[in-house]
Amino acid sequence: MNTPIEKTVLEVVSNTFREDKNGAPYNYVEVKTFDKMEQVIAGVKRMVRTPSRVMGFTAYPHSYLTKDENGMPTGEAQFGHDLTKGEIVQGSIITRSVEAYVIEKEGKEDTTATTATVVVFGDVTNEAIIQRAFTGRGFVLTGEVVETVSEELATAESVDSLTA
Repeated sequence: MNTPIEKTVLEVVSNTFREDKNGAPYNYVEVKTFDKMEQVIAGVKRMVRTPSRVMGFTAYPHSYLTKDENGMPTGEAQFGHDLTKGEIVQGSIITRSVEAYVIEKEGKEDTTATTATVVVFGDVTNEAIIQRAFTGRGFVLTGEVVETVSEELATAESVDSLTA
């Protein structure tokens, strides 16, 4: 069985180049899952609308792991640092159960959460890639799957059929 292509690619819907509080440049990128797919119904190919999700992330042109004499990052670029609106990338928006963490809200009561949603790039049918994406963002997976890419018959023949 194949994974439907609309569940394994994202469209960049916006990007903004910014600077963080230390003056380091980064790209704030919003991606979305596709909101339609081609499916065969009663022997006829039809476009079917599906719910889409939008999520943003930041990507630096240099990792913070290494810095120059002025304290500016000089390490390897993070994926997505040069993405622009309209590009298609391999990945998905995935929600999983994680160890409880506190979300601090200024002027409001803190909230404890036990799920997290992240943008995962690459082959999202590979559990190791998903785990690295969550741990790289500081989350500890509990092993319970909330939402993932399911293994089912492919319903789109190409990325072009999703954007038509």
